[in-house]
Amino acid sequence: MLRMKSTTKYETVSLSHLRQGRRGKHYKAVVAIFDQLRNLDDGQAIKVPVGDPGRASVSNLRAAVMRAGASRGINVGTYSADGYLYVWRRTAGTRRYERARPNV
Repeated sequence: MLRMKSTTKYETVSLSHLRQGRRGKHYKAVVAIFDQLRNLDDGQAIKVPVGDPGRASVSNLRAAVMRAGASRGINVGTYSADGYLYVWRRTAGTRRYERARPNV
């Protein structure tokens, strides 16, 4: 049986050399937020400035924080007003401060 010699067009690499994770443009801000969240008391929020030139928009940073919270298994709450994004860990003690969500 004749076998054709296979020519590879692309280089191969071991999967162990690949970084398995997302490092988007908000990575540094999200890491800093979660580092601070770790030490935050129940009932307190982090006040993050957003919307200035060179800074992330509220919606983009909120989405990045929510993605990171989900991947870390941390239930995160957010609120935005007056150029700031407020971020906190959602717990039973913080429910009274949060906006009621309609049942869908």
